[in-house]
Amino acid sequence: MNNINTIMKSVMIICLSLIIMGAGSSMAQETQSNTSDKEEEYFPASLENFSKTYWRFRKFDLSDNVAIDNYMRINECDLYKEYHHNEFEWLSIRNATKNFLEENIKKFPQNYAFVQPISLGDYDFERKGFNIAKEQELIGVKRFEIPSSDSLSSVCDVRGPIEKYPKVIALELTRPLTFDFFDIDPQLAKEVLAEKMEKYEKLDPNYKTREEFLLAREVYLRVKVKMFAYKPDDILTRDGNYVAKMLAILEEVEVFADKDQTQLLYRKDLRRQKRARKKGY
Repeated sequence: MNNINTIMKSVMIICLSLIIMGAGSSMAQETQSNTSDKEEEYFPASLENFSKTYWRFRKFDLSDNVAIDNYMRINECDLYKEYHHNEFEWLSIRNATKNFLEENIKKFPQNYAFVQPISLGDYDFERKGFNIAKEQELIGVKRFEIPSSDSLSSVCDVRGPIEKYPKVIALELTRPLTFDFFDIDPQLAKEVLAEKMEKYEKLDPNYKTREEFLLAREVYLRVKVKMFAYKPDDILTRDGNYVAKMLAILEEVEVFADKDQTQLLYRKDLRRQKRARKKGY
């Protein structure tokens, strides 16, 4: 009976290993399909995506078992919890993960889009666009800190840091970002502002503070970047967490009227500028 159980467990581990490798194959096919359907795909900031990006840019090597095990903790939590404490069964899963990483590392995310709220300043009728509120202008910014969406949440029952996998990336841009104004048609600007200021106008005068004013005029800046290198070493923060340093190229900026990013107000594609300079335009 014990021999039968052992055989069954071995078969199960082999199947699980095949599932991991199969997931890699299907992900590769999906990635190829996506890139053929559209020019670029930009990923949200999550620890799962960060973990793959770290591998893409050689933050670890395949001999680092802690990094491999924690990759599985982040990306395959149920599998990790079920088998990690049995070193014989886990060895097969770890080896399958190494194969998966080796085969798929070049397909892991490097493009990211991150969003931050900003507030509209006055409309400039001569330049036909909105200024950004003085308190929130971005002038010559070369470094952004991007927290993962789950930076304050438990990941596979772990509340704090997961060894070797920072939940925050300090992004260093190759050129600074200045964003203090964007073009927008006067009629559209008027409509957007009327909708946004409706609740503010109904406030009691005692509550019409500068803070409420800025909140009423809030829009959403989406910045798209392409990461190209990991920069050792991670930064240890005062609260005991780590921040990873990544180098990136700024590719596009967009402004949306709504948090769900459905009403586009402005877009500037910096990749076209780069291509134009190369061609001598």
